[in-house]
Amino acid sequence: MKKKISLVLLLSLFILQHSFAQMMLSDIITADQQQELLTNAKITNTGKSLSDIILMPKNTALQANLQSEINKVKMKSVAESLYLLPNKKGANQLSLYHNLLNIASLKGLQFYSRGDKKMKELIYETYLVDSFASKNKIDAPRPSAIPARWQGVMMQDDETFGAKYYDVIVYANENEILMTTQNIEKLTQGIVTTAKPKEMLIVVYLMQTDAGLLIYQLVVTAQGIPGFVQAKAYESLFNRQEAYKNWIERIYP
Repeated sequence: MKKKISLVLLLSLFILQHSFAQMMLSDIITADQQQELLTNAKITNTGKSLSDIILMPKNTALQANLQSEINKVKMKSVAESLYLLPNKKGANQLSLYHNLLNIASLKGLQFYSRGDKKMKELIYETYLVDSFASKNKIDAPRPSAIPARWQGVMMQDDETFGAKYYDVIVYANENEILMTTQNIEKLTQGIVTTAKPKEMLIVVYLMQTDAGLLIYQLVVTAQGIPGFVQAKAYESLFNRQEAYKNWIERIYP
């Protein structure tokens, strides 16, 4: 009898570690946001300062970590979005963590190009390196248990900025994964500087809820966007966030 009870306890612990521990969607976003997600499938918002960030989920375990990362940038432009994906039967947090860190799977990701008015390849190549100094390509980590924090360096060659290096930090627990990337190098588009080193922060925050996988994305920069190009610039940013949502939908185990 004791052996049977022990087996049940071990099995329960295994399930708790590897399965999603769902949060209540109503606890982390407002009722109006829930309704808009159900109606429009996504919510977007733009702004110029911290006070303009209104879509960030509240009352989460990693909220303080996210706020700490955001505070690293003296923001002058903000673009944020929320998406909700349906829950998947048998999904588990460790697999999602592995898939998210397998950033090589971003290669070939497509987005809608506002200028060309068609789908185009957004990311040509992405991989992790041992450091910015040596730039030796390494495999994505596959831990046997979810670490609370992981940090690394990523090379990403994309349609917008070309081949650049970024700091990557991932915070995680049994039902949340927060990934931030921050540019190590200056980012330019033609002759225009989009962000000096450490002046752009990109956030992908995944939360497993009773209603589905909530995806919060945020881009903040220390460079303001001139008024005459704001609408086009924000449209392009949201098209990129839509592409990343599609990637997450694909890797969601």
